[in-house]
Amino acid sequence: MKKFSERFGLVKQKPYQVDDMDDDTKISLWNALHLFFWQFTDEALAADVANEGLDTVIKIAWVKLFKWDLSELPWDWNSREKRISEEFYKVPWWRVCEIIEYFAPQADAMRFEGTKKFVKFCNDIFERERFGYKFVSGSLVQLTNETEIEEVETASAIPYEAIGEHIKSAIRLLAIKPDPDFRNSIKESISAVEAACKLIDGRKNATLPGALARLRNKVNLHEDFEQGFKKIYDYTSDADGIRHSLLEKPNIDSDDARFMLVSCSAFVNYLMRLAEKSGVISNNE
Repeated sequence: MKKFSERFGLVKQKPYQVDDMDDDTKISLWNALHLFFWQFTDEALAADVANEGLDTVIKIAWVKLFKWDLSELPWDWNSREKRISEEFYKVPWWRVCEIIEYFAPQADAMRFEGTKKFVKFCNDIFERERFGYKFVSGSLVQLTNETEIEEVETASAIPYEAIGEHIKSAIRLLAIKPDPDFRNSIKESISAVEAACKLIDGRKNATLPGALARLRNKVNLHEDFEQGFKKIYDYTSDADGIRHSLLEKPNIDSDDARFMLVSCSAFVNYLMRLAEKSGVISNNE
């Protein structure tokens, strides 16, 4: 929902932040870290007890995320928080995203369902501050449409034949900062479709075009869907495209990679539903 001032035209709605992050967003994210992590230091100090979970999270971050000398880790929590805060506010936007991505899965060590709540809290911040990224399957991806996010998350959770793993890999490659790997993200997205088609077709050595042709009768796949994804496969397989010509950098960008991630995720979900309806795959497996 737009703010009062935006609804009545008193101020202009700020544009989406894609290659930058304003102070409002940074401050909000730091507040998220405080609510889900730093406040536990206050509770521990007040009770005169050690917070071993947070201590471990900070030590690992100190070494692996920030790559600081562990011998310089302060004993007191206020000094630790200050050092991380100084780093947080001086680094570029994409580094802030990496810090948030690191701490997200660690929130479960702080409280029950901490990660789930932290991710939602951050996604609400991103939406409010019009930051052009959202948490999707544990990574910050340039997706803001909730329907698209739902399709990608559903596909990433499919346990069969590494289908979900291909989608997760596509997400991770698209989420690399500051230089996403668009080419390999696209390869992983189309590989998820290949894996789904092979699973349903029952032939591990099948090619995507061949499997799609057989799925038309096996799960009542409409011919237009078959032909449409054959054309997409051709796009990713031609001599100047993604899967060949590996020595030349393909002329693709984030729009291409996001389109493939969302389209392939939606198609995989559609195929799996057709397979379940046809009895080829049991939804109880």
